[in-house]
Amino acid sequence: MYLRVIAFIFFVAAVGLSGCSSSPSHDQATHPPSSGAQAKDALANAPKRKRAELALAWAEQYIEEQRYAEALEVLNDMDPEALSNTDYQLRWYQMTAFALLSEGHTRKAGVLLDEPALTRLLEQQDSSTRANFELLHADILALEGKPLQSVTLRFSIDSQLDTENQAYNQQLIWQLLQRLSAEELDELADNSNLNGQGWIELAQLYSNEFLGLEEQIKQLHQWQRRWWQHAAIKNPPADIANLEKALKDRPRHIAVLLPEQGAVANAAHALRDGLLAAYYVSLEQGHDTPELRFYDSANEVDIVDLYYKAADDGAELIIGPLEKDNVIALSRLKNLPVDLLSLNYHDQDAAPSNLIQFGLSPEDEANQVAKLAHQQGLSRMGLLFPNSATGDRTAHAFAQAWEELGGVVVDQHAYGQDASEAVSRLLKVDAYQARTQRNKNVSRKDIDAIFVVATAEQGRQIKPAIDFYHGNHLPIFSTSMIYDAQPNRQRDNDLNRIQFVDIPWLLTPDDKFHSAAAQAWPKQHGRYERIFALGVDAYQLSQRLTLMNTSSHNRMEGLTGTLTLNEQSIKRTLLPARFVRGEATYDKDKELQHAPISIAPLNAPTTNGASR
Repeated sequence: MYLRVIAFIFFVAAVGLSGCSSSPSHDQATHPPSSGAQAKDALANAPKRKRAELALAWAEQYIEEQRYAEALEVLNDMDPEALSNTDYQLRWYQMTAFALLSEGHTRKAGVLLDEPALTRLLEQQDSSTRANFELLHADILALEGKPLQSVTLRFSIDSQLDTENQAYNQQLIWQLLQRLSAEELDELADNSNLNGQGWIELAQLYSNEFLGLEEQIKQLHQWQRRWWQHAAIKNPPADIANLEKALKDRPRHIAVLLPEQGAVANAAHALRDGLLAAYYVSLEQGHDTPELRFYDSANEVDIVDLYYKAADDGAELIIGPLEKDNVIALSRLKNLPVDLLSLNYHDQDAAPSNLIQFGLSPEDEANQVAKLAHQQGLSRMGLLFPNSATGDRTAHAFAQAWEELGGVVVDQHAYGQDASEAVSRLLKVDAYQARTQRNKNVSRKDIDAIFVVATAEQGRQIKPAIDFYHGNHLPIFSTSMIYDAQPNRQRDNDLNRIQFVDIPWLLTPDDKFHSAAAQAWPKQHGRYERIFALGVDAYQLSQRLTLMNTSSHNRMEGLTGTLTLNEQSIKRTLLPARFVRGEATYDKDKELQHAPISIAPLNAPTTNGASR
């Protein structure tokens, strides 16, 4: 979305309508016709010498009123090279590009701004005018999901912008820096000017949550002394003040609701171990740690009573429960006196606003796998999934995401204990054809990839079956279910070629937590490794929920993914991986692309086309 209405400058202050010799009446200039078609008719009957001036005034007013289609109708009816002076031509280009962006025509706006005629015009202008146009280029890059290129351009033009556009530019610099990984920030630092270096250092210390809030505040004060003349001192991001507030408001007493026995007890024990690992690592680093108190939510315990007991005991944050039914029960309460970070998901449309959901959602993973496949230029997908509630939900989530991306689900089949029959039906090759026509590709030609919902054990049957039925040329995608987190090259050779997404804890191990975990739990947690990582992240989140609540672009680099808070739920962005020679391998080249940024207004629109 592109809504930068007020930060947009039409050169009114320098070359605005009032400076022209034949201005239209105030009523004409500020009250354009109700539609673009009527405006075109009126302009056709207007005196020729006033026509261009009036058209630009009406287009400007349409844009102020966010009526971009009408503005484009008027602007597209004009020939910029036929306009009588350079100021009119520049205003036409700037308004047209702005209206195109506001209507979602990012590519068209980019083509317009690259026109040789505009380039020649800008060569004759001062640096401030050129910077205003470069700011539109920077917005296009952000809208295209290219934060590195956008922020690099913003660094270079910042000092040449007027006050209003500079404030807007710096806001976007900060938002874009928050979207970059630690590696991307390092890369950017190697290629930035002095202004950019200051911004990057600030972003690096802000995004390094493993420093702990106290150390972040300490390093922030050091940055402020070192960069005392930097733009971020005069115009600091709101997040910086929120960092100090988060330190002050973090919970000192945390209750954890987990079952000690029952069906999910093993998962609960792994989760508890993760919480404690993060707690003790924080303690060893000298951080001020909260009190943790564990409550048993197993058996016949009434979860609502247990929640209120924890609250009465002085808890300032409650983590849990893990059981889905218990999360649903708490989500049905009208309000919660103490903030709750649940470890599973509910199905309520209107839960208390201070109930934050956090877990390992296969549906979220399916959505990211769809993006992973779409980035590779694939469009026609076949689906295989187990005949189970989880299989149905995961396949449905993938199909929905795939179709939203413009892909087509050509065919889909559920499988039971023997998946080979479903594979045969999907590829339209029977066993006889598969055996007797090995030198011919007789499988169907209308799918170009397969999405498989499967555990590692199921996958070791399905992948060889796909190859047997002449599907060995097709890319195969899955969720993290396909990897059991227990490396075994010989056994997992049958999974080679399968692409999936998984957590950083398994694909890019963190030395600090791995060494702590290996010391405390030498046998590790087997298939519960992801749950252990969830516990680590739950502790880290407990210290930063206040901060994450302040802005949707705040994130945390966790062991279970890059974490953001959106609509009362912690969303995880995972890493791409594939099986290579029986080993689950991080596939850095396939990392999910940055989503386009939404560009929002800074203030309310003014009445004269200039910004306040």
